[in-house]
Amino acid sequence: MKTRMSIRVRLRQCIQRCFPRISRISSDKLRKLGKRLFPIALVLIAAYLILSSAFWLLANLGNDFRPSSEFQSGTVTIPGSGTFALTFQERTAVSEQCRGNCATAVFQIDRLMPNEQRLEGVVKVQIPDELKSIIWHNHSYIATSASDDSDQLALKPQYEEVELMLRIVDLLFTPGSSTSIPIPLRNFFAQDPFESREIAVPVEFRLHGQPDMYPGDWYWLESEVYIELPDSLWVHEPAGDFQSVLPMQLFVAAGIEMADKDIVVKQEEDPNGYFSTLDLMIRRDSRTRTYTYGMALLPTLLGLLLWHMLVVSRNRKEQSPGTFMLEAAAVMLAVMPLRAVLVPPDAQGLTRVDLILGFGLVVIVSAVLVKYSMDVWNATE
Repeated sequence: MKTRMSIRVRLRQCIQRCFPRISRISSDKLRKLGKRLFPIALVLIAAYLILSSAFWLLANLGNDFRPSSEFQSGTVTIPGSGTFALTFQERTAVSEQCRGNCATAVFQIDRLMPNEQRLEGVVKVQIPDELKSIIWHNHSYIATSASDDSDQLALKPQYEEVELMLRIVDLLFTPGSSTSIPIPLRNFFAQDPFESREIAVPVEFRLHGQPDMYPGDWYWLESEVYIELPDSLWVHEPAGDFQSVLPMQLFVAAGIEMADKDIVVKQEEDPNGYFSTLDLMIRRDSRTRTYTYGMALLPTLLGLLLWHMLVVSRNRKEQSPGTFMLEAAAVMLAVMPLRAVLVPPDAQGLTRVDLILGFGLVVIVSAVLVKYSMDVWNATE
């Protein structure tokens, strides 16, 4: 007890020496000044919370850069649902429209990994008999009739180990770098006439995007895709030209896991039939964006209602501070699980939804701070 008294005496003496004017103020006035400063500090804290959270939210909205200029015109939007059901007959009809001399490659997008910014899928390659019949090597064709009474083609035995190369050239990260995927040529020569000669090759692409913008996130892919013949093999075109690359048409389809996303594909302006540019952007569909934004704004709406009830409205019966604090705490506890519902597991980190939810919670907390500061201020008068 004596130690506490001595500390108080020494502290009072120190204040009197350093701040003689303050020492003349009575303790009652100091208490009253403290009661005035406390509600002002609460209001300043509330203002800081609102301004800082609004700043980070606006910064996130303003940082929404996307390659929009690339996709203003000449694009086709593939909705996530239903596009994976391309039939074999439809793809055969496409190859017939190419006069039988074009291979068909359908890039089916199966899985998007936002945090890793990777895209997984399969490329389904089909080579029509008309194209296989004009592949040339050493003054002869590599395919022959399977039998005298059949139009089915068979690969000559010396070409059983020959492999085609599906090449994917990156045009975004390291322009010119390519990935090569070997495809045995014999797989396109099925012996069973009812067996599909469509070869599915798993592929993986790197993406450029902004996953922290969820649900306004987007992912951009730009690559060049072509099928290359091995050395000394050529495509002998009817015009007499020889090409080392198979003529090909590239199509894009969406897998089942892409049901909540739109795939915006940039159409080639001047396709040459040999090198296809895969230029596309993946984004959430409009239903997902609208629902997510609407649910994420609920805490802000509740906060505005709380502001009106506690601060603006004068017809409301006065309650004790503990009562409206409990009401605000109940609202905040009801808001907390929204994040787990709105943000998918693959969108990790701080997303736009988190910033919107955080802003709503700040509005709720600031209403309580301002209301409590008003009660403290009125109590001092």
